[in-house]
Amino acid sequence: MIRVEIVSTALDERSGEKNGKPWTIREQEGYAHVLGQDGKPQKYPVLCSVPIEKDQPPYQPGMYQLDPRSVMVGDYKRIAFGRLKLLPLKAA
Repeated sequence: MIRVEIVSTALDERSGEKNGKPWTIREQEGYAHVLGQDGKPQKYPVLCSVPIEKDQPPYQPGMYQLDPRSVMVGDYKRIAFGRLKLLPLKAA
């Protein structure tokens, strides 16, 4: 399981225009707790960006896991990622 730790509700928002069409990117900083090539958890989490949808509020600080609905079967029957969503981890 990939865990993502959110430590702040701060958002990074950028916008502009390309080919006459406006665009906006909203992201929130987090830390991914991932496995190394040996299958063991890496010693330190890795800084990452989590996309935030247009009207979505930022994630609250805490631990999350990838929502299974973020993974799908794409072209040529290959596993692919759709829109990334996080689910809160329940405290043990």
